[in-house]
Amino acid sequence: MQIRSALLAPILLSVPTVAIAQLPELAPPPPLSGLYVGAGAGVNWLLQEHLINPTTGNAANGNLVSQTGFAALGSVGYALPSGLRFELEGDYRSNKWNHASGLGFPGGAGGYEVKTAAMFNALYDFSALIPVPWFAPYAGVGVGYGWARESSLRFYNNVTGFPRFQLGGTEGAIAYQAIVGGAFNIPYVRGLAM
Repeated sequence: MQIRSALLAPILLSVPTVAIAQLPELAPPPPLSGLYVGAGAGVNWLLQEHLINPTTGNAANGNLVSQTGFAALGSVGYALPSGLRFELEGDYRSNKWNHASGLGFPGGAGGYEVKTAAMFNALYDFSALIPVPWFAPYAGVGVGYGWARESSLRFYNNVTGFPRFQLGGTEGAIAYQAIVGGAFNIPYVRGLAM
């Protein structure tokens, strides 16, 4: 019985090694070339938003604090063989205002903020410079135009209810962004990465 166990142990220990040897080797993600589309979804964190005095245009005492929100984007681009690529991006972000601080009274806040933007991005894929079999890093910059829409924005003294301010509306401005990311190759699906 001990002889059988001694013979069986090396066979059982070699099975995982043989199975691992049969897996296909992960190839580096091929560099993007030509027309491509992209999409993304995730969470959106806002820093505290400082209040601005509408009369003077200067920062006023007080900040608005939001809850974590939702973000989504889509892009269409063209990749050159050199690793440089250009794309048009549309994005959407939403957050709910949670409370106010620094107002000189215990502040409450409510309402929603929705931001949309149209961006032109220039990116560079570092796949040729950093050959990692399962990861393709990239970086870039973007410029465009964005809109912020405040819906039922209000902040108030949450003890007495007074003073109470409410506003809404949409404002637009030049928008810019820095982009750092990477693509994980999806084996067995040519041209698809996450």
